[in-house]
Amino acid sequence: LLADLSVFIQPLRKRYDSVFLVGLSWGGKLALGYGLTHPDDIGGLVLITPGIRALVDVSLFTKLKILLFSRTHPTEPIASPIRPEMFTTTPRNLEFIQRDPLRLTYGTARFYWESHRLDGYIDNRISNLRLPVQLFLAGGDRIIDNEGVRRVLEQGAHEQLEIVTYEDQTHSLQLDATERLVQDIDKWLKRHQ
Repeated sequence: LLADLSVFIQPLRKRYDSVFLVGLSWGGKLALGYGLTHPDDIGGLVLITPGIRALVDVSLFTKLKILLFSRTHPTEPIASPIRPEMFTTTPRNLEFIQRDPLRLTYGTARFYWESHRLDGYIDNRISNLRLPVQLFLAGGDRIIDNEGVRRVLEQGAHEQLEIVTYEDQTHSLQLDATERLVQDIDKWLKRHQ
């Protein structure tokens, strides 16, 4: 996965003086992994309710299924434990998520296994993080473990870690606090370019 992201980043580096990687939810975990692997490729990370630590998880039985199927049936679908109501409390946005035909309702056994491996990768290398990080958390998040995410990131470049918590929001800041989020990211980027 991290190598695939490099294919996306390299052309941007040729075109722009600096590139900042923005990761939302599980994409925040992927962005952090990339920043730990290729710190010279990017100028910093913007992590929006990143899936580095979660409040929701699959059952022990499902974990055993993932372990077995990741090797024998890697494309076996495993239901997501995340429900639409966990993303937002805004009725219009919740209805959009519920009706979205592209909404992720499952991942493959291989996806869950690789996500677990990425957790270990991050945990083993987080102390090497030297990039500036803008972290956005939602005070009412029912998906992400905010304190767990803080603890992980504070093991890295804590002097370059800026945390903004939207106390009145749930997981989907990009939907429910769009303008505020864009303004906060813009201010942070201007200070770090």
